[in-house]
Amino acid sequence: SFAQGYNKVVWGKSDKTVAAGTTNSQGMTLVGENYAPAWSNTKGGTIFQQEFTSHPSINATIEANDGLGNAVVNDLKAAGVAAKTLPVTGQDATAQGMAYILSGYQCGSVYKPVYKEAQDAVAMAVVLLSGNKVPAALLNGTTVDPADSTIKEPASLLTATWVNAANMESTVVKDGFDTAAAICALATAAQCSAGGIS
Repeated sequence: SFAQGYNKVVWGKSDKTVAAGTTNSQGMTLVGENYAPAWSNTKGGTIFQQEFTSHPSINATIEANDGLGNAVVNDLKAAGVAAKTLPVTGQDATAQGMAYILSGYQCGSVYKPVYKEAQDAVAMAVVLLSGNKVPAALLNGTTVDPADSTIKEPASLLTATWVNAANMESTVVKDGFDTAAAICALATAAQCSAGGIS
């Protein structure tokens, strides 16, 4: 699902996989699209390292979570690539991801506030457990059954937040999702200060 989402935005194709060599209206060319088996950060790092060795002109990457993004950042650092040269993405707003954003290696992370997801899930669960139908006011979309794409179910879809250095303090830190102490233990004091993390 993540790949279908970013492929639709970047390449204009809502496909799980887009062929290498595909270009978009902004003149970008896809070098390759690979998946880390079982979301393994180690395997993801190895996959990126092989692609980067084969295509040293890679100038941007998309990772489906911060763990995979962190593996890519570690490969870039090992290759001597400076911060703010090759954007890396992520998701889940981990403390390490936040630290890499402050250091300039990761350009951002998708943050999904768990407390909002929990509130939404509890509201629907209470309605369903009482034997009633979830009111249309709580539903704003549909989702496709991952086991059978012909089945569509009503859904309550929440909006995620793109976190970068400019809004980190007012989102993940303010919500207590990542503490300033946890982020700043991984980033430098100067980076935290520049990002307004306190």
